Amino acid sequence: MTSVKRVLFLSTHDKDGGATAWFMNLAQTLHNSGYEVEMVVKYKHTDVSFVYQIPLPPTMNKWQRLMNLFFGKKDKRDVFFESNPNYAFFPNETEMSAVVPVEHIKSTCRFVPEVIISGLVYGLANTETLRQLHEFWKVPVYMTAFDANVYTGGCHVLWECEKYRKDCADCPGVGNMERRKEIANSFAIKSKNIKAADIGVMYASPWSLHNASQSACFKDGRKLDIGMCIDTSLFTNKNRNIAKQIFEIPCDAKVIFTGSTDVRDKRKGVNCFFDSLSDLWESLDASIRDRVYVLVAGHKVETLRKQMSELPQFHYACIDFISDTRLLSLAYQASDVFVCPSLEDAGPMMVAESLSCGTPVVGFPVGLMFDQSYVKNGVTGYVVKAKSKKELSEAISKIIMLDGVEYAKMSLACRDVAVKSLSQAKFVNNFDEFVKCLGK
Repeated sequence: MTSVKRVLFLSTHDKDGGATAWFMNLAQTLHNSGYEVEMVVKYKHTDVSFVYQIPLPPTMNKWQRLMNLFFGKKDKRDVFFESNPNYAFFPNETEMSAVVPVEHIKSTCRFVPEVIISGLVYGLANTETLRQLHEFWKVPVYMTAFDANVYTGGCHVLWECEKYRKDCADCPGVGNMERRKEIANSFAIKSKNIKAADIGVMYASPWSLHNASQSACFKDGRKLDIGMCIDTSLFTNKNRNIAKQIFEIPCDAKVIFTGSTDVRDKRKGVNCFFDSLSDLWESLDASIRDRVYVLVAGHKVETLRKQMSELPQFHYACIDFISDTRLLSLAYQASDVFVCPSLEDAGPMMVAESLSCGTPVVGFPVGLMFDQSYVKNGVTGYVVKAKSKKELSEAISKIIMLDGVEYAKMSLACRDVAVKSLSQAKFVNNFDEFVKCLGK
């Protein structure tokens, strides 16, 4: 352990979806590794001892709410309500949106931090907040690149837009000039604060590094690889021999698994996966088809049942979002291949979890699959051309048609890359090396 020990995490929530869960995992892992950790949040939902909620204003009664409606200060309209649905703008998340006074964060924090790490902080903080905290405590500040919001004027999804490389002017995600000026102004403020405080960016995938490096905000700034921080003792390959039985799937079945927090989200590419199944059906021998099981997991998965009823006649199972991580680990281990058809994604965690369970991955070149650092063709899975249903189906076929010896070799390679490069131990090692430099 180095001399630098006190790490402050900032997040709107301590439990709210995949990105927030991953951020909490980073904090918990450092805490368990001997670091002094505090997380300051706007809304606390857990009983984690190192999480502190800032003081919220008193709740208005009915009369006060009515008076505020008619006579209160009218906030500027938010970009969120006038944005192109193909892009993702959270409410109150441009640099001009209201945030918590910085004094509330200072007073809530119980120690003087030596490093500040910012997660999803909409409604809690912005880069002006981070700049002021940097100047107050004289410590380095890092923003976490969950998605594109860190290096754009406010959107979380790029959809091949490259305007963030310069100034986010003429944003295609909003529909009128006033909104576009607001996004460009937000980008300018963000870029100014990042440079003034030398704010760095933490990333977990080569895709995030590539995008952050292209942005005018971080092109010349500090960047830190923190890895995925997967618990490889939980996401393990030790139960692969019994996992299919848990889900009442025949031992000789070929199981294709896909899923996400919200399977209806366009950027998750579930429709691309469904389209590939027709090609897969045509390519497989009739004797194999009846042994193929397709598992789809995630919130709102029931909405896909009608669509799935029109797909080729494989065996299908819809699984609601698996909040029990042990059950999720078994789902990966029951599967022969995990398909990640995401079109925009900084991870996702499911890719790293699947590899850790010894299950090969097939997907498009985004997130952890942007290059072949983790998912290497023919070794731990396949990365195929974006949106190509034909190449996706061919890659799936290659894996489910492997003989036992070849598959076992690929499965062990998956586990090996996860343990060496995507584990909690790797994250702590990366962070230890990072703080050694700070302590000099």
